[in-house]
Formats: sequence, structure tokens, C-alpha cells
Amino acid sequence: MAIPGMAGALVGKIVDRCGPRVSATVSFTIAAATLIPLRFVQHPVIAEYSLLIGLLATNGLAICAASLAAMSEVFEVVYSPESSGASNNANPVAQGYALYNMAFAGGQLVGPILGGFLKARLGWNTMTLAIALITAATAVANALYAGEQPSYDELIGPEEVTAA
Repeated sequence: MAIPGMAGALVGKIVDRCGPRVSATVSFTIAAATLIPLRFVQHPVIAEYSLLIGLLATNGLAICAASLAAMSEVFEVVYSPESSGASNNANPVAQGYALYNMAFAGGQLVGPILGGFLKARLGWNTMTLAIALITAATAVANALYAGEQPSYDELIGPEEVTAA
């Protein structure tokens, strides 16, 4: 799942162009959609290994994009004119990044514990469904509450608008 993170620069350009709301919503939706079919991976055969690798690679790319969207949202908050910084620091970026890392680390702590508990108690299929539902709920929260979207001119580009 970490290998798709190498596409971070390309994904970052997409996040900059589309904005954090669209990027995070689409990313979490794709991540949820790749978690549900993990239930089809049941036996150690080549076809299921291929399915597993494809799903995890797609999921890794989606999580990379969601992380970049979240970080860009943090930067928008700490650099906004209305914000005086997270705690009136001379450099609020460090505190914003620290808070982002704490939230990410919290997810990395709770996720495997929850996943392991669900797998042990209810099975692989229920675990993949539960994690997918949590991810889908995150997509809905992003769609409703993430920051402002770029204007149509910013999204498409002024040269494309005047040519149309």
C-alpha cells in the first residue's frame, strides 16, 4: 500500500487543481470501494493474490490522495487571513502539521486494533465491510464539511473558459 505513495507529486497536482473537498471525497469513496471486494480474497491462489495486490494498490493511492487533501486543508486553515494561527504562534504550520500527524497516528493506532477485533470476533467479511463503511462515512463528512472549493475558472483554467 505504500508504493502508490510514490505518486504523491502527481496526486498533489490533482488535489491543488480540484481542491481538498472533491479530492478527499473521491479518494475516500474509492478507498471504501476497494475495501469491500477484499472479502473475495479467501484462498492462496494466484488470481486472488492478483486481486489483493490490485485492490491494495488502488486503496494506497486513494489514501495517499486523501492524506494530501487533508494536509492541504490544514495549510488552508493556518494560512487563512481569518486565522491568527492555531495558538498565535509565529509559525502555525508546525502546529498544524503536528495536529495532522497526531490524527493520522491515532487512525493508525485504532484502525488495526478495530480491524483485528472485528476479524477475530466476526470474521474477515464483516471486518472489511465495517472498515469500508467507516471510510464511506468519512467520504460523506468530507463532502459536507471540507473547505471551500476553487471557482470554476480556477478548476478549468481561464484559457480553457475563454476558448469555449
